[in-house]
Amino acid sequence: AWLGAALGVLACASPLPAQTPVPSWLEQIRVPPIINADAPAEPVIVAIVDDAFDLSDPNLAPFLWRNPREPNRDGRDSDGNGHIDDLHGWDVSDNDRDTSPPAAREAEFFHGLRLATIVTRMAAAAYGDSAPDRIRIMPVKAASDWDSPVYVRQGFEGIAYALDAGADLILTSWSTPQLTLEQEDLLERATRAGVLVVAAAGNLPQALPQYPAAHPDTLAAGLSGMSDRSDAVGSWGQHLDLLAPGSRLRFPSTGPTVDSGSSYAAAMVAGAVALVLATRKNVTAAEARACVVSSAAPHGVQPGDEFVGKLGAGELDVAAALACPLLFQPDSGPVALNRTRGALRLDKQQRGPKRWTLRMEGDLAGIRFRRLQRADDESEGTVRFGDDSRDATEWLGEFALADLPREFFIPGTTAIVELDGGRRLDSGALLQFEAETFDFSTRYCSGQQEVTSPGRISDGSGDAPYAAATACKWLITAPEGQRIRIRFSDFDTEPRVDIVWFFHGDHTNGEVMARFSGTDIPPELTTWAHQTLMWFVSDGSRQGQGWTAQIEFIGSETPGAPDSPED
Repeated sequence: AWLGAALGVLACASPLPAQTPVPSWLEQIRVPPIINADAPAEPVIVAIVDDAFDLSDPNLAPFLWRNPREPNRDGRDSDGNGHIDDLHGWDVSDNDRDTSPPAAREAEFFHGLRLATIVTRMAAAAYGDSAPDRIRIMPVKAASDWDSPVYVRQGFEGIAYALDAGADLILTSWSTPQLTLEQEDLLERATRAGVLVVAAAGNLPQALPQYPAAHPDTLAAGLSGMSDRSDAVGSWGQHLDLLAPGSRLRFPSTGPTVDSGSSYAAAMVAGAVALVLATRKNVTAAEARACVVSSAAPHGVQPGDEFVGKLGAGELDVAAALACPLLFQPDSGPVALNRTRGALRLDKQQRGPKRWTLRMEGDLAGIRFRRLQRADDESEGTVRFGDDSRDATEWLGEFALADLPREFFIPGTTAIVELDGGRRLDSGALLQFEAETFDFSTRYCSGQQEVTSPGRISDGSGDAPYAAATACKWLITAPEGQRIRIRFSDFDTEPRVDIVWFFHGDHTNGEVMARFSGTDIPPELTTWAHQTLMWFVSDGSRQGQGWTAQIEFIGSETPGAPDSPED
């Protein structure tokens, strides 16, 4: 009922088989059970680049993509793509057509099949028996049969194969800490080709950019539950676009029965994009992305929370994404938005200028706009960017609609966008907006400071709590032959978690002289020589009020190395 009015739903598709338990996450992300929509001329092809796939699994077999340019397995490269008999995908790691797990290692190579199962269960829940006519899975194996442990090493080669083979959507539930120029070019090539890459943000509980998720052209998915810490916590950050469930999911196949990870959240987001593409005629990948992001349900982050601007648009809501008011509801005058991430449709305006006012709460650097989809070359109109600190005629930027820049940044928490039209406003232009956050880990201190004279030093936070996830250093150097005395006057850190370390010498690989943590004033410390490296490290939760210390340089006597004071 909750989607019927929006899409004209009728009871025309078969439900999932009665003997198949419906996973709770299907209800949690609101996958509609029945959709009355014309099947696309060709199924949406979802390439999954991962470890391996059991092609005989009943959740995957009906949905298997078949290469239309390879008529059969005849030992020839019929389509001339350099891959012999790639009828149902390719193993880019072992350079063969077999994307299945190696013999007797099915319990290790299970990840790719589980991702495929999530996408196909979403399709079956939405379309019933007609689901394989709408969505197909292209298996791309990117972990070698000989890997131990199993590791997706050729992921970007898998993306390249999927692009060349005609995928509409690519799922990458793996990561690397950085990109080469060739890998960055590959992701940008996918965008130019109109292919969306959906990626898992990672599972480490910190603001840690991982790729391909952190690339701006990629749709990055993280784990639900981070805003209230009620569920498993994965990675977060400025690059995150959307949250979805991925914790304690149950799987009937080989491998662990219960599993968690942002991998599964990314699979749900990819499934949602595929449903939009398969349901809404003539929607582009950029438009499907905008539908999924702009229709997300609020995630409950409050303005003063450390996660403001770092958990994307909110929680995945498939029904809302399919309804997609952004694209399929008429304009209704000026729009006020208070989301930290979303999209604007720069076309189909009413008479006179169309204006959007964005107001965000929290400690933010500003609002960044990114062009998701260009207007066509014949589009007319002018786009203006401004804020509320000046007269409406004093714009920060003004551009022809057809020449909209790739990015535009407005400092502060309020932005105004105005579209003033010409004769052709059905341009298809899309503009993503997102709150740009500060790096709070460096808010009060950062890097390494050099201290060469006596005096007072502190964590820098003053009356406020110190920053989360900080790691600051002070290299304190007295004249040769002297030593350093440190006396704390204030000390309040999370006990045994947030720690002030003192190392003998100028590196953290030197011998530890002392480590202090907690709420008691530490004992006075005298160094063993004329130099010490002081290192303050905090985690992402529970910040104290910090510390203040007085530094003195004292006489030249040379003591032995005492035992390190304990916490």
